[in-house]
Amino acid sequence: MLATSLTATRQLLKPLQSIPAVNQLINKISKINFQPIVTVYLVYETACKLPELMSGILGGLSHWVFDHRLTGQENMLAVVISGEGKHQEISREELIEKIDNELRSIFTLPKLIHGLVNLEKKATFDCVPGINDFRPQQKTEIEGLYLAGDYTQTGYPSTLEGAIISGKKSAQIIKSLYPLCQ
Repeated sequence: MLATSLTATRQLLKPLQSIPAVNQLINKISKINFQPIVTVYLVYETACKLPELMSGILGGLSHWVFDHRLTGQENMLAVVISGEGKHQEISREELIEKIDNELRSIFTLPKLIHGLVNLEKKATFDCVPGINDFRPQQKTEIEGLYLAGDYTQTGYPSTLEGAIISGKKSAQIIKSLYPLCQ
């Protein structure tokens, strides 16, 4: 079972591309493009308890805000921005300031003391029409090779839940084909 990211799967299969079935798989998954995810961590002077642990934000730069009080960081918020957008056109410092101001228009917050921007350029695959044509099944055409990852056919977009479903599907297939693995 190859339980890796899409990028790692491509790299691991590349030395075997002379095998026709491997080459077909590489060609198929190479048509899957990526989208970035930006997480802006904001640290405040004192605790900033939001009404909910996770809130969706509409109409601004922010998409999701997570209250980190459950992780013991009562003065930290994490704001997630999924995909490409206006946020990529401004500096990290300006992004921190804009996100803080955006949150202040919704919530009452203490003084911001620190912000950090984390950009993952290939965080998620691009969910475009027809993407499922390029997402492989867990059982491949290559004998003995099973895939587990959020990029496989799971019925979910690129999420942790999708990766878990994929891993379970691969394990179930292996278990059914190799009874001694039970």
